[in-house]
Amino acid sequence: MYEESKQRAIKHGYIRYENYLGYNGEVYVKNKKIWIHNIEALKHELGYTNDNNLIELGYNVDDYYRYNV
Repeated sequence: MYEESKQRAIKHGYIRYENYLGYNGEVYVKNKKIWIHNIEALKHELGYTNDNNLIELGYNVDDYYRYNV
């Protein structure tokens, strides 16, 4: 699942950056927004229940639902 998500991110114009805080030490960014691999796992990890919290942190929730559902 993670490898497939990485390929979708690249396909849709996201660029890989090394980042020790990111999942597996990397993040994918496009237009200053961060790709989400698994929204439920991310919300759980951060202690959030609302998509708006992720938007405020710079995650691209719209692209998650557009390309991952």
